[in-house]
Amino acid sequence: MTLETGMMVAFAIAVIFSLWKVYAFLPNKPLQDDDRTDEVDALLHTIMITTIVKHGSDLSVNELYEKMKEHDDFDHERLWRFNVNRLNQLLTQHRLRYPEQQNIAAIYAYHKYAKMPQESE
Repeated sequence: MTLETGMMVAFAIAVIFSLWKVYAFLPNKPLQDDDRTDEVDALLHTIMITTIVKHGSDLSVNELYEKMKEHDDFDHERLWRFNVNRLNQLLTQHRLRYPEQQNIAAIYAYHKYAKMPQESE
Protein backbone atom coordinates (compact mmCIF):
# COMPACT_ATOMS: atom_id res chain seq x y z
CA MET A 1 0.00 0.00 0.00
CA THR A 2 1.39 3.37 -0.95
CA LEU A 3 1.38 6.43 1.26
CA GLU A 4 -1.22 8.18 -0.91
CA THR A 5 -3.59 5.19 -0.73
CA GLY A 6 -3.22 5.01 3.05
CA MET A 7 -3.94 8.73 3.38
CA MET A 8 -7.00 8.39 1.11
CA VAL A 9 -8.35 5.49 3.20
CA ALA A 10 -7.72 7.41 6.43
CA PHE A 11 -9.50 10.47 4.99
CA ALA A 12 -12.50 8.36 3.89
CA ILE A 13 -12.74 6.79 7.35
CA ALA A 14 -12.52 10.23 8.99
CA VAL A 15 -15.30 11.62 6.76
CA ILE A 16 -17.57 8.63 7.44
CA PHE A 17 -16.94 8.90 11.19
CA SER A 18 -17.65 12.65 11.13
CA LEU A 19 -20.91 12.18 9.24
CA TRP A 20 -21.99 9.47 11.66
CA LYS A 21 -21.26 11.76 14.65
CA VAL A 22 -23.32 14.59 13.10
CA TYR A 23 -26.22 12.20 12.43
CA ALA A 24 -26.05 10.86 15.99
CA PHE A 25 -26.10 14.42 17.38
CA LEU A 26 -29.23 15.54 15.48
CA PRO A 27 -32.61 14.69 17.03
CA ASN A 28 -34.28 11.80 15.23
CA LYS A 29 -37.62 11.70 17.04
CA PRO A 30 -39.80 14.46 18.52
CA LEU A 31 -39.50 15.21 22.21
CA GLN A 32 -42.45 14.45 24.47
CA ASP A 33 -42.68 18.04 25.66
CA ASP A 34 -42.22 19.59 22.21
CA ASP A 35 -44.29 22.77 22.27
CA ARG A 36 -43.54 23.95 18.72
CA THR A 37 -46.01 21.78 16.83
CA ASP A 38 -49.12 22.79 14.91
CA GLU A 39 -51.24 20.98 17.50
CA VAL A 40 -49.79 23.04 20.36
CA ASP A 41 -50.07 26.26 18.34
CA ALA A 42 -53.77 25.55 17.78
CA LEU A 43 -54.27 24.79 21.48
CA LEU A 44 -52.51 27.99 22.56
CA HIS A 45 -54.49 30.00 20.01
CA THR A 46 -57.76 28.57 21.34
CA ILE A 47 -56.71 29.28 24.93
CA MET A 48 -55.74 32.83 23.95
CA ILE A 49 -59.08 33.53 22.24
CA THR A 50 -61.20 32.03 25.04
CA THR A 51 -59.19 33.92 27.66
CA ILE A 52 -59.67 37.22 25.82
CA VAL A 53 -63.41 36.61 25.44
CA LYS A 54 -63.78 35.58 29.09
CA HIS A 55 -61.76 38.41 30.67
CA GLY A 56 -62.55 41.34 28.38
CA SER A 57 -60.83 43.71 26.02
CA ASP A 58 -58.88 45.74 28.58
CA LEU A 59 -56.21 43.05 29.16
CA SER A 60 -52.56 43.91 28.73
CA VAL A 61 -50.22 41.33 27.22
CA ASN A 62 -48.82 40.47 30.67
CA GLU A 63 -52.31 40.08 32.15
CA LEU A 64 -53.34 37.91 29.19
CA TYR A 65 -50.24 35.78 29.77
CA GLU A 66 -51.12 35.23 33.45
CA LYS A 67 -54.77 34.47 32.66
CA MET A 68 -53.77 32.00 29.94
CA LYS A 69 -51.59 30.12 32.42
CA GLU A 70 -54.61 29.85 34.74
CA HIS A 71 -56.82 28.40 31.96
CA ASP A 72 -58.16 24.87 32.57
CA ASP A 73 -56.78 23.52 29.26
CA PHE A 74 -53.26 24.88 29.86
CA ASP A 75 -50.90 21.90 30.36
CA HIS A 76 -48.12 23.16 32.65
CA GLU A 77 -45.94 20.09 32.12
CA ARG A 78 -45.94 20.27 28.34
CA LEU A 79 -46.00 24.05 28.02
CA TRP A 80 -43.41 24.83 30.68
CA ARG A 81 -41.47 26.99 28.18
CA PHE A 82 -44.47 29.24 27.44
CA ASN A 83 -43.60 32.88 28.18
CA VAL A 84 -44.56 36.42 27.20
CA ASN A 85 -42.38 36.28 24.08
CA ARG A 86 -44.24 33.17 22.88
CA LEU A 87 -47.53 34.97 23.54
CA ASN A 88 -46.30 37.93 21.47
CA GLN A 89 -45.50 35.50 18.66
CA LEU A 90 -49.04 34.07 18.91
CA LEU A 91 -50.53 37.56 18.77
CA THR A 92 -48.38 38.43 15.75
CA GLN A 93 -49.44 35.24 13.96
CA HIS A 94 -53.07 36.07 14.74
CA ARG A 95 -52.65 39.63 13.39
CA LEU A 96 -51.10 38.30 10.19
CA ARG A 97 -53.87 35.73 9.73
CA TYR A 98 -56.67 38.18 10.60
CA PRO A 99 -55.58 41.73 9.64
CA GLU A 100 -58.82 43.27 10.94
CA GLN A 101 -57.95 42.12 14.48
CA GLN A 102 -54.84 44.19 15.22
CA ASN A 103 -55.07 44.33 19.03
CA ILE A 104 -56.63 42.54 21.99
CA ALA A 105 -59.69 44.84 21.98
CA ALA A 106 -60.37 44.06 18.30
CA ILE A 107 -59.96 40.32 18.94
CA TYR A 108 -62.40 40.60 21.85
CA ALA A 109 -64.94 42.57 19.83
CA TYR A 110 -64.82 40.17 16.90
CA HIS A 111 -65.13 36.96 18.90
CA LYS A 112 -67.58 38.31 21.46
CA TYR A 113 -70.01 40.02 19.09
CA ALA A 114 -69.49 38.42 15.68
CA LYS A 115 -70.84 35.06 16.81
CA MET A 116 -74.01 36.44 18.40
CA PRO A 117 -77.17 35.70 16.40
CA GLN A 118 -78.68 38.72 14.67
CA GLU A 119 -82.10 39.88 15.82
CA SER A 120 -84.82 39.11 13.31
CA GLU A 121 -87.00 41.99 12.18
